Amino acid sequence: MEVFFISIALIFLAIYGLGVLKDFIEMIWKLRSKQESFKEQIQNKRVSKLTVIQEVEEILHTSSNYYIQLDSEQKKKFIQRTMYFMQHTQYNVYEGVVLTNVLRVLIAACAVQITFGLNVCLSLKIKKIRLYPDLMYIRSRNTYVKGFFHPHGVVHVSVKHFIEGHNNQSDGIHLGLHEMAHAMEQIILSNNSFSFLFKDLVSKWIHATEETTDYSIDKEEHAFIRKYGITNTHEFFAVCIENFFERPREFASKLPMIYKHMCIILNQNPIEPLPHTWVPITHNNYTKPKFTETMHMKQLALITIFSAILISYLLYESFESGSAMPIIFFVSTYNIAKIIEFFTARRMEFYDNYILFRSMLWGTKDIIPTKHLLYISAHQTLASDVRKKLSFVYHKQGLQETHDIFIPDKTFLEQVKAYAKSNNFVFIDKTEG
Repeated sequence: MEVFFISIALIFLAIYGLGVLKDFIEMIWKLRSKQESFKEQIQNKRVSKLTVIQEVEEILHTSSNYYIQLDSEQKKKFIQRTMYFMQHTQYNVYEGVVLTNVLRVLIAACAVQITFGLNVCLSLKIKKIRLYPDLMYIRSRNTYVKGFFHPHGVVHVSVKHFIEGHNNQSDGIHLGLHEMAHAMEQIILSNNSFSFLFKDLVSKWIHATEETTDYSIDKEEHAFIRKYGITNTHEFFAVCIENFFERPREFASKLPMIYKHMCIILNQNPIEPLPHTWVPITHNNYTKPKFTETMHMKQLALITIFSAILISYLLYESFESGSAMPIIFFVSTYNIAKIIEFFTARRMEFYDNYILFRSMLWGTKDIIPTKHLLYISAHQTLASDVRKKLSFVYHKQGLQETHDIFIPDKTFLEQVKAYAKSNNFVFIDKTEG
């Protein structure tokens, strides 16, 4: 009997062991299958990514004149930036638009192209691309447009006109580059993602080129900048971007100073090979003034803070009490601050094609294009020889205006005289004799 029970027990143990062994084998098999599946998924992703890279490369190679002239390392960088833009930007289409990979790549390539020389990416601020079949109606303007950029990070584009501009890459008209230029300009001037120096450079460019065309170049029979480009400084910037990439040699020939400045802003020159790495604008001598003069007084920062607090307090008291006295004190404080600024809180920067006056008290600045300068006059403000000032007389939109500054010393006066002489300006010195 004992042998019988032992046999039965062994049989049950064997059956149980086989069941456990079966479960163990199945578990190992499933794990192995999952591992193989995971490896296959990874491989498929790699193949898929490689396929996407190859597709982007093929599209750019057959459709982008800009991409073709890059070297192998630059092409890799361009593809990476293009893919990054597409991955981080939402594309919305309206009825009548078919969103193809070709269209996605070409639109992304426009953003990459204008920022390729910089260490920034527009996709960080451009959230959406909205594509329309044709012209779009803007209710606030009561007009139809081909495209526009919304400050909230949305670029609106007419696919019809985008394709027309892309098919002709030598006429200086490209809707994609135009709208990306608007996006770039507004983002640069309103966002802290860009360095102060870079924002300041673009701001200087906009002011320095304001009215440089005299708003009359459209009268020429074969004007280089089309009429729409002289609507305002923002359109001028966007049209310059279009011509910079599509007609660089003609641009450099017709408007050499503006073209050179564009090269500095974008850190690239379509006429010559592109740099491999980003070059800080401070390394470029063209952005440096010929000479500068800073008039300042000690504890200027404390005076600025005190003035701001006092002005705020006086305005508050005026509203609270209803008395006129706080207003009188406010006006007096403001005028005193202006006097301090005039005599001791100014910085002057003299460039080839413009003069910049920066207020160190208020943070404002005024730029005078040298081609609008009529003459410079030095004269005494009092009977004594203690106070002398310079008057920069220039025309702006048909009107004659004057910008006065205090002359800190004789050396500065001599520098301004030499500057006027080298630029063929009339200099009238009423301090002599």
